[in-house]
Amino acid sequence: MPPRGKKRKVGSTEQETGPEHAEKNKAKQVEEEEKVARNTTGLLSLPVEIFEQIYEGLLSTSRLITKEQVLENKPHLSEEFVYRTDVLWSLTRTCHALRVSCLPRYYEHVEACVVRGPRVWYKQLAERLERTSWLLVECPHLARHVQTVTVSLTRCSTGTVLPAFAACLKALPNLHTLQIMHAHSQMTTALKDAFEYVSLPQIRTLILPTCAHNILRACPNIVDLTCNEGDGSQLISAMAKASPNVEVVREIRLWSEASSKRLAKAAPKLRELYVYSVDKIGPFMQSKTLSKICITRGVESRRGEDVRLGIEATSKAMSAELDEAKRILASSMVKSDKCLEVVFTARDFEREARLRQYSSERFYKVVKTLTFSVP
Repeated sequence: MPPRGKKRKVGSTEQETGPEHAEKNKAKQVEEEEKVARNTTGLLSLPVEIFEQIYEGLLSTSRLITKEQVLENKPHLSEEFVYRTDVLWSLTRTCHALRVSCLPRYYEHVEACVVRGPRVWYKQLAERLERTSWLLVECPHLARHVQTVTVSLTRCSTGTVLPAFAACLKALPNLHTLQIMHAHSQMTTALKDAFEYVSLPQIRTLILPTCAHNILRACPNIVDLTCNEGDGSQLISAMAKASPNVEVVREIRLWSEASSKRLAKAAPKLRELYVYSVDKIGPFMQSKTLSKICITRGVESRRGEDVRLGIEATSKAMSAELDEAKRILASSMVKSDKCLEVVFTARDFEREARLRQYSSERFYKVVKTLTFSVP
C-alpha cells in the first residue's frame, strides 16, 4: 500500500468563499466599522470639527456636480469633476479609521456621468453604471450611505444596464434625490421594461428629461419635479397616474391652456410653479395651494449694450402677465407668505467667447431678479 499523503490544510479564506458566507462577512465588516467608530483614541480622538476642516481643505478646489450641470442636459461631464471622489477614495484607503469616517462621504453622492480618459464615453458610462449598481445591490452596508444619484443613460447594453440600475435604486433606503442628466430619446421602451414593476417610494426630488417619464411612474412620493429636456407633456401624464404628491414643478412648458389644466389637475398639492413668460398660467386661478410663481424671461441684448435698458423695456411689456400671476396667487387659500418672482436672463457673451473653440452653443445667465409680495 502506498504511503498516505499529507492531508492538505484548508485555509480560512478558502472556507469562507461560498455565497453562504456573504452575509456573515458583511455583518462582520459592519461590526468592525462600528467598533472603530466607537474608538476614542488615536486619530479618531480628534474632534469632529477638525475632521471637517481637513476634508474641506482637501476638497476646496474640487468641482461639485450641481443642479446647474444637470439642467444643462449634456450627455456627460468632463474629468475635472472626479477630483472630489478621487480624494475621498484615497482617504478611505489610508487607514481603517479614515475609511470609517470617509466612506459615508464617498458614497453619499453616486455618479455615472463623468468620463475618465479617452475611451468611448457611452460605453464607459454604461459599464460604470452597471458595475456600481451591482456593487450597491450586493453591499447593503455601502448602499445605506447613498443619498443622491446622478447618471447619464445611453442605449449601450440597455438589456443589462437598466435592470441593474433599477435594482440598485430599490436597494438604496436613504436615497432622496435622483438626477437623470441625460437620456437618449429612443430608449423610452427600454426604460418602461426596466421600471414597469419597480417602486421607489423613498425618492423625493427628481430631475429628468421627458423621454424618461417611465422612471417618474415608479416614484409615487415625488415632491420636487424638474424637467431638463423636452416640453414635459409626458411627465404630466405620469404625474397624474402615479405621483399625486408633487408640490414643486420646474421647467415644464405650458404652451397652451390645455397643458396648464392638465398640470393643475395632476398636481393638486402644487405650492411652487416655475414657468417661462410665454407659458399660459390662467387655469391655475383655481389652484388653492400655490404660494410662489417664478417667471423666467429672456432679455434681448447685444454685445456691449447696457442690459438694464432691456430689463426696463421687458418689465413694461410683461405688466399684464405679472398682474395675472398676482391675481392667481391672491386667490390661493394659503395663509403663509406668497410671492411672485421674475428672473431676467441675457446672453453670456464672455462665456461664449471663452468656449468658442469648443462649442458654438449660446449661453445665458441671470442678470436680475425681481420679487413681489402678494397679500
